[in-house]
Amino acid sequence: MAEKKEETKAVQEVTYTVDEFAENPQVLDTTEDIIRAAFAKAGIREATQSTAKKLVDTFKKKEV
Repeated sequence: MAEKKEETKAVQEVTYTVDEFAENPQVLDTTEDIIRAAFAKAGIREATQSTAKKLVDTFKKKEV
């Protein structure tokens, strides 16, 4: 019997800049200021939506 190879296609997420997220803060359920601060604190200028969401959530939960 011939083995059937299953190809798993990884779906690449689109990368957006901090400015793009800041212009559409509703995507991450937060404000422009928090998005900019979270990205600046992490030293990141662009990210996928899922990475940005984790970044912002972590930033919002930080104790000051």
